[in-house]
Amino acid sequence: YAAVKDSTISVINLSTFTEEKKITVNLNPGTIKADSYGDIYVVSNGNYGSIPGKFQRIEAVTNKVTDINVAVKNFEIYGDNAYIYNFTYDANWQATNKTIAVYDVKNEKLVNANIITSTIDKTPYCIDIEPTTKDIYLGVTDYVNNGKMYCFDKNGVLKFTFTTGVNPKKVVFMT
Repeated sequence: YAAVKDSTISVINLSTFTEEKKITVNLNPGTIKADSYGDIYVVSNGNYGSIPGKFQRIEAVTNKVTDINVAVKNFEIYGDNAYIYNFTYDANWQATNKTIAVYDVKNEKLVNANIITSTIDKTPYCIDIEPTTKDIYLGVTDYVNNGKMYCFDKNGVLKFTFTTGVNPKKVVFMT
């Protein structure tokens, strides 16, 4: 949200805490996560106007940036899959067309454009995967009232929901 928008990811040397280089991605990078192969995935938000957001991969060895043709607001990587939620806004700024896609990070291909068939109310705000059952947890919000957490099984079938506080941001699983 700075006056001058940035489109770089910094590579930091953890021994010296110094910046070694910058990698240029789409404008306004946000969520950044690594897969088990060392590749980095980035959600860049664009400028919310003429420059659209993008989902991109930075290859571990070459630092080559590749656009991935999957619409994304946020994602979580578990195993070889990235679970990606997306939505659009209607004329009244209400979230519509809510989806959870599954992208195979090993084979670099979209497995399912929308794994869920249930209707989701409110605006998606977080996604997490339960490591034992592979259940998909999607938190939603209207930014004012209590939120809701959806739990879908690994095939996208709704199992249950429960009320959360405003803006549920993270699920923590304890064993």
